[in-house]
Amino acid sequence: MQTGSKRILDLTRSVCGFNAQQAAKDYTKDTAYLKAVRKMLQQNPYGSSSVKNLVEANPEVLTSAARDYCQARQSGKSDNEIMETTYRNAMDSTGMAMETYSPRNRREAERLQKQIEVAVIPTQLAMSLASQHYCPQVSRRSLR
Repeated sequence: MQTGSKRILDLTRSVCGFNAQQAAKDYTKDTAYLKAVRKMLQQNPYGSSSVKNLVEANPEVLTSAARDYCQARQSGKSDNEIMETTYRNAMDSTGMAMETYSPRNRREAERLQKQIEVAVIPTQLAMSLASQHYCPQVSRRSLR
């Protein structure tokens, strides 16, 4: 916005809630986190191609999982509680009840395994790497 005295005022932070400095910090954290994820996946020769594709096609899933992980840890949840919630959500999203579902054939079992893997692995990666990039105040000793 330009004032009567021809001075330009930046209203993006107050009107849109956008903070350019915070966005730059978030971008830096996201970039470093995704780099660490790629490195970890390269070191694992058994890494799933569907997860590797996720890093390239939808990195927001990974950065969101890392932020969610830190938020959960800071609210007092343990790694086990976080993983259990993630697993239950993955099972629910595939339409299965954990206690009663049994795949009808191998192809269905493999498809479901991939769906669950893609849903759970971002949280597993976050458990390993998020504290280094998003929540350094969460110490490795207190993660379990």
